[in-house]
Amino acid sequence: MFSNAASMADTAMAAFIVGGRVPDAEERSEHVTMAVAMQGHALGIQRKVLKKNHPDLAKSLRHLGTMNLQLGVFDKATEYFTEALKIASAIFQPGHPRVQEVLAQLNSVKDAQRAYKDAKRKLPKIMKDKAERKVPVWLRPQV
Repeated sequence: MFSNAASMADTAMAAFIVGGRVPDAEERSEHVTMAVAMQGHALGIQRKVLKKNHPDLAKSLRHLGTMNLQLGVFDKATEYFTEALKIASAIFQPGHPRVQEVLAQLNSVKDAQRAYKDAKRKLPKIMKDKAERKVPVWLRPQV
């Protein structure tokens, strides 16, 4: 039963590969969404089969956190990384690489949230500037 969950997790991560080519942004988003659903299902199976502080649970939670971060679902990413951190902290010493890795992932969510807010704040000015000068300065005729 557990090997089936691991296989589903592998399949979820492999959903990024499409015929040996790099998918476009929309296609990638669809694949990440599908991978999140599959990884979530695998996590449900793992929760039933494994002990609550099993390293494989933390790994699945980190995968889900990463995929939600890629989708821009910051609250879910934070939730998954926080749970993975609790498991990693229960298993390993504070300086262990796994604990540090999850802490870095949590920080990457905070960084992404800041970047998103900054971009959202700058967007109206960028759009206004774009509307005012349809032709870039370097392409305008010189007089």
